[in-house]
Amino acid sequence: MAERIIIANGTLVTPQEVVQDGTLVIEGGRIAEVSERRVPRSDPGVIDAGGKLVVPGFIDLHVQGCCGHDVWEADPSAVRAMAESLVRFGTTAFLATTEYNPPGIAAIRSAMADGCPGAQPLGLHIEGPFVSPRRLGAIPESYCWRPSLSALEGILQTTGPDLRLMVVAPEVEWGVEIVRELAAAGVRVAVGHSDATREQAAAGIEAGISHATHLFNAMRGISSADIGVAGTVLTHDEVTAELVADCIHVHPAMLALAVKLKGPHGIALISDAIRATGLPDGVYRHRENDEELHVRDGAVRLRDGTIAGSTLTLNRAICNMVRRADVPLREAVTMATHTPARIAGVAESKGALEAGMDADITVLDNAFEVRMTLVRGRIVHAEGATGCSSLSEAGPRSLSKAGPRTGPKGQGPTRA
Repeated sequence: MAERIIIANGTLVTPQEVVQDGTLVIEGGRIAEVSERRVPRSDPGVIDAGGKLVVPGFIDLHVQGCCGHDVWEADPSAVRAMAESLVRFGTTAFLATTEYNPPGIAAIRSAMADGCPGAQPLGLHIEGPFVSPRRLGAIPESYCWRPSLSALEGILQTTGPDLRLMVVAPEVEWGVEIVRELAAAGVRVAVGHSDATREQAAAGIEAGISHATHLFNAMRGISSADIGVAGTVLTHDEVTAELVADCIHVHPAMLALAVKLKGPHGIALISDAIRATGLPDGVYRHRENDEELHVRDGAVRLRDGTIAGSTLTLNRAICNMVRRADVPLREAVTMATHTPARIAGVAESKGALEAGMDADITVLDNAFEVRMTLVRGRIVHAEGATGCSSLSEAGPRSLSKAGPRTGPKGQGPTRA
């Protein structure tokens, strides 16, 4: 049983308001109280937040790797290492994301069944294989299949009940039928890696598409003749959308535009992070074919210059939304917490600072760097731990002295 913890003197970001000098009481791994009452700092179990931001733990719907490990290793221990590393950056739950890769999927499912330290894997996010060969982005052609309902049946057998989100291009052969089948099976369907016209994208939405993967990237954009996938998503309120807010994938002005059109409950901030996240710039290997990923100034590209994921973390995504896209703090936090919780189907227990919710908590300083992370009421990361795997059973009882640490403006995390 997790210990009773009181986080006092924090700036609490709740779904309704930002509470100054607030108190958060955690009991049995859940939030027991969110209030403005003052608690003596000398009381047992009190953590003095020193006025820092106390927010729900981040939920990343689209993450492939972190700190030297990724889902392509097809090893449950790699998935557990990812989970342990993600808490350094405030992420407490995630969808493990990959192209359709049966060995990697088996490893993810095994790690989920056995349990992970650190962040909790909520399920699978599969990009493809029924996507457009014209909008592959960094997906190899070998992972783009000729669509069929029989192929879909095999995919569903491989993923089992752990498939939460699957990307489909509705304009491909059998695309609309595949969307209907997935939606009927209870899988949330995302449009992405798609060259669909407005009419084709709208047909996919009518069939059951309710989400869009990395909005504006690897999809037909907006023109004067056709608003394409991006414009159709922006003008359908029922469709949520992901944003990679590293200011590399999407310009800050476009980030602001997306939020203005869809609101914070229609946008989920994602990392699209790869194994180089949290590590220095350099050349990294990816997938089983030893594909090279070149990381420079936090940007990840293939040798031909194609963007191939990111080194973004969600604390930096929130920072960019607030400081570069001029989004209010509470809205930016909502896009990394409550909105992805709702998309992942866990909003009844995660994504908000409210009594009865899981005590998945992140504490941020004024530079949006992560000072402490709790998962279900247990401290799993605290400032001062070193290395990419920094799981800690206990942390400092005061967070008021250490100063901010900043990384490159608009880029990935501060380098370890």
